[in-house]
Amino acid sequence: MTGMNKIAAWDNHHIYEAIGSPDFIADYKKVIRNAESIEELNEQLASANDGEVVALLRTIQKAFDKTFTTLSELQTFVFCVLSLDGTDSEAKKWREKLNNAKAQLTSLMTPQRDCLATAPSDTVDEFLADSAIQAHSFAIELDRACSKSRLSSETEATLSTLSTSGLHAWGDFYKSLQSSLEIGVELPAGMVETVSPGKARAMLAEPDEDLRMSAFIGLTKAWGENKDTCTAILNSISGWRLAEDKLRSIHFLDPSLREARIRRQTLDVMVDVVRQNRELGHKIFDSMARALNKKALHPWDWYAPAPTNEELPTSYSYDECLELISSSFSGISKDMGEFIKLMDEKGWIDNRILPTKSAMPFCCFFHKSREPRVSIGFSGTSKNLQTLAHELGHAYHYWVMRKLASPELVMPRPLAETASIFSQNAMSEILLGKSTSTQDRLELLWGMGSQIRTFFFHDLSFFDFEYEFYERRAKGTLSPIEIEEIFIRHWTNWFGPHFREDDQRWLRTIFPFMTNVRFYNYPYAFGYLFALALEGKRQEDPTEFAKLYEALLIDTGRMTLEDLAKKHLGANLQEPEFWQKGIRVVEDLVARFEETVNEWTELS
Repeated sequence: MTGMNKIAAWDNHHIYEAIGSPDFIADYKKVIRNAESIEELNEQLASANDGEVVALLRTIQKAFDKTFTTLSELQTFVFCVLSLDGTDSEAKKWREKLNNAKAQLTSLMTPQRDCLATAPSDTVDEFLADSAIQAHSFAIELDRACSKSRLSSETEATLSTLSTSGLHAWGDFYKSLQSSLEIGVELPAGMVETVSPGKARAMLAEPDEDLRMSAFIGLTKAWGENKDTCTAILNSISGWRLAEDKLRSIHFLDPSLREARIRRQTLDVMVDVVRQNRELGHKIFDSMARALNKKALHPWDWYAPAPTNEELPTSYSYDECLELISSSFSGISKDMGEFIKLMDEKGWIDNRILPTKSAMPFCCFFHKSREPRVSIGFSGTSKNLQTLAHELGHAYHYWVMRKLASPELVMPRPLAETASIFSQNAMSEILLGKSTSTQDRLELLWGMGSQIRTFFFHDLSFFDFEYEFYERRAKGTLSPIEIEEIFIRHWTNWFGPHFREDDQRWLRTIFPFMTNVRFYNYPYAFGYLFALALEGKRQEDPTEFAKLYEALLIDTGRMTLEDLAKKHLGANLQEPEFWQKGIRVVEDLVARFEETVNEWTELS
């Protein structure tokens, strides 16, 4: 198709010319100087009288805000460089240097945070009376609610400093391992090609089953050879966290709940409702297997595109994908549709498949420049279309919030995933309404069915796996065999006959090895069900929805999940009925998918 090979590459030169360029170094020096100034202010705070405290706290906060925005800009730039080339040694050095600077800056804020977390309400109110600081109100409220788990200023500072060469170093080690692996894939002609993990991952979405199977075997072999290393990394990351949790007298799930701004009861109710409806996923898997002429899905079939009766599988050019997404988003709001064109015009999307490019599609945001970026390895598949819509949904979320103060840009991940999943779902439903053939409907419903597999089964089985892993890790180090036993038990529980024990997915999936977030996966299940609730609102009143949606997105950085749902949807997230409504939508989707697969097989 026309434009299939169009290359879209980021243009980040207006952010910085390059790593180590004069503008880059100048900003880094500003960060260091400002950190030194904050250190001096902390010394003044330690000996300040009551009348001086609030003014000093405000000065420290403003200095931090300015410095952290600049540091975030530097870190995002380096992150983007490494996402394109994970072997860039200079970028790795700067990642470590900037991580150290972040740890130092965070530790320097410990005295101020301690003071505000325990100060009388009158002092906090006086502090927040400054209009330049009011945006910190919600973050301070959360800090004060968790004040009992805070350690002494000295201990907090020490933990922050040591985490760079301890906790986060293990996470960086895993990323380096991931980018350095060479995957041997046997091609249809019998030749063996050595490819990056990213390219091998892309092969798992190819229509050729032999190629998918070869890529899966290559990935499994390469990661299997590093099983002991991955086990050591996972034990070290979890060991650090559990030791810190013990110091704070908290449960290992508590930091994740706080970061997600969700109550434990809400999470438990949601997971229980999904767990009770596992048969819906099994129906999806059975239908997919039937369409692929199989009794059960193999692990290399998970990302397989929908089968086609046509000689060539359906594919999309990059421009076609952007046009489909833009026109679909315009059905939600005119601004959303225009935003997709802006992303393309500004060079804010990178669609290249490169030898050492990160295998994971993502969206990130330059906090100082207030610009989003999206990365995807584009090969023209239906899955690419769905993934691009998902990541552009993230980007639009950032874009709507771009005028807010920095503290209000820190959104909880369940709500971040709500925006991306809603965008992806809305696009699929709009296209489904316009579809004119069984093949078109199959491809769209295949993508929607894949969401159920991923957001419910993949993500909640990972949640169960990690939860038991942490329970057992608290009693001692686990061996590779013990970790595999936990993984197999939970994945068999969720996937039934569609899971094979030779699927060592826990090794090659980065989520358990991430050190900046715990229990990465359950926010996706939340986001999926919450997005279904938003879609229900959109269908009730399409003309007013754009206004409601934008208002909800703007509030995502300054409210808990429960309060946001109550304000904008009038919903109680701790009642099973809210989640059951989403399940009923899933039931309808599953029925439509089964019916379409039956129609398609009859035509084949």
